[in-house]
Amino acid sequence: MAELADALDLGSSEETRGGSSPPFRTFLTNQFRNNVEEKLNTEIQHINESERKINIEMPQEETQKYFEEVLKKEAKKLTIPGFRKGKAPLSLVKKMYGDALFYDNLDKIAQNKFWDEMDIQGIEVLGVPKLTDLDLKEDGGLKFEIQFEVYPEIKIDNLEEIEVEKVEYEASEKFVENMVEFVRFELRTEEPADKIDSMEYIVTLEKTDIDVNESKTPEKIPVYLKNSSVNPEFVNLLMNKNLNDEFETSIPLAIKKEETENDENQTSTSRYRIVEIKKITLPEANDELAVNYSKGKISTLEELKKALVDAELSYYEKQETDQLRNAIRDAMIKKFSFTPPPTLVERYASLMEKELKKKYKINELPMNILSEVKRISEDNVKWDFIRNELKKKFNLSLTEEEIDAYAQKISEKNNLEKEKVLNYLYSDKSGLLNELEEDKLFDFILSKIKVIPKKVTI
Repeated sequence: MAELADALDLGSSEETRGGSSPPFRTFLTNQFRNNVEEKLNTEIQHINESERKINIEMPQEETQKYFEEVLKKEAKKLTIPGFRKGKAPLSLVKKMYGDALFYDNLDKIAQNKFWDEMDIQGIEVLGVPKLTDLDLKEDGGLKFEIQFEVYPEIKIDNLEEIEVEKVEYEASEKFVENMVEFVRFELRTEEPADKIDSMEYIVTLEKTDIDVNESKTPEKIPVYLKNSSVNPEFVNLLMNKNLNDEFETSIPLAIKKEETENDENQTSTSRYRIVEIKKITLPEANDELAVNYSKGKISTLEELKKALVDAELSYYEKQETDQLRNAIRDAMIKKFSFTPPPTLVERYASLMEKELKKKYKINELPMNILSEVKRISEDNVKWDFIRNELKKKFNLSLTEEEIDAYAQKISEKNNLEKEKVLNYLYSDKSGLLNELEEDKLFDFILSKIKVIPKKVTI
């Protein structure tokens, strides 16, 4: 050490060995000592981005030093004749139980050394470290291995390389016609009838499934014959039928959206009875329709069409915003892929399992569902780390000015006191600030990545 001190111009060997050295010299000396000890006695292996393994060798002197610390704690738990519990001299405890306590607490010695090592190296540990190997050497030293988890380091760069597809909707003429027909149907007039002789009817049926449960109360089903989801073959059966007529058929009432291989074998016969017939009359599609439907707010049919389409497209666009954010999330998880900390994944999966069991009132989840829960949990933990790294790297957390402006906007829109709005925003119940910060995050991402538009006509 004296040679090192001379080389670094830290003063004489006497100053280095004893007395007080200048702080900077002491710092360098300690750093050298720590580095030498780390190279000689510890080795950290990177299993993946979130998991590490450390091998530590402790000489006999250091092992005994750590044992003395454990012994002090264990002595407080012992009752020795002639002394109150935990009050016996440490030397007596060591003489009577030293060997047994030493061997029983080797794992604690290793754990204490581990945590001290983490403090020295400035490593933040996640979860509970696992002691995977422990060996007491012949010379009284201790050698052990501990596996532990850390916060993964994620490098966020080249966002412009990410591509996502964004659907942009436009309304077809048929879609507009359907919207107008919906309005006409809403403003229909009805009158009772005894016979079905056209498509302009709403028919209420009582349905009973034969050979399923004859005692079951019949299901009442209103059917508008012009509804596009009603099976045309079933409508043909109803033509020229009268009130209270009964019939049996295996023709399904509704058009099947999806067919399966076993559909042919799953057909069943049902009994129907016509319990009500209503003749309907639809108003003309003109400006008067627009005035009546909007209660005077819209004066022309063209304005009504535009309002209906805008409202519907707004709904589709809201759905697409959610889909786009999911696509961005998936693309970023794929690009910045890493192994998430298993402890956090298990914790997330455990919460999901608990919620699913409660929701569906079951004790165990099927294996395919458990597999999906694990996948979703891994992705959610990955996204949490990526999102936090984005916020930190690009300073995307909400500022006080942004929160204040948001509160001002809400107070003006709802005629509320701004101070009350701010109190609510900062409360645990709100969640609005989380949404606002999420909007800020995705707006930033969208400004960096490549968004490919895809036109879809509805």
